[in-house]
Amino acid sequence: MVAPSGAESPGVVTYGEAFAVRPFSNIMQTITLTGAQLKAVLEQQWQPTGTKILQISASLHYSQRLSQPVGSRVSNITVNGDAMDPALSYRVSVNNFLAAGGDGFTVFAQGTNLAGGPIDLDAFTAYLTATRTWRRHPRIG
Repeated sequence: MVAPSGAESPGVVTYGEAFAVRPFSNIMQTITLTGAQLKAVLEQQWQPTGTKILQISASLHYSQRLSQPVGSRVSNITVNGDAMDPALSYRVSVNNFLAAGGDGFTVFAQGTNLAGGPIDLDAFTAYLTATRTWRRHPRIG
């Protein structure tokens, strides 16, 4: 008998739980954006249909001021601790849905030098394995 989700040790993520947050089998893709495009895509988190916050990497930091008008809320962008340069190119990894401009993030579709990667669920479980928060149940994989 398989134990129900939540019966595992604290901090352990099961495959079923990982699948529940990554069920679409999107493909990870890496694209090149200019710093100006990177700022523009961060500004697209506030949309007429609601706020859609991107999950960013540990190397990207920025300030947001919700009191500013949409399009002017993001400032102080740094990449690897260095101030983002609007004219420089940056490599960004997103799933193929976002890379095509999905969820209103149309600036991603302007990216160049597209490179494909693994299915997002595979990348997620590899991350969990690397951070030791993942344990496959012997009967489900």
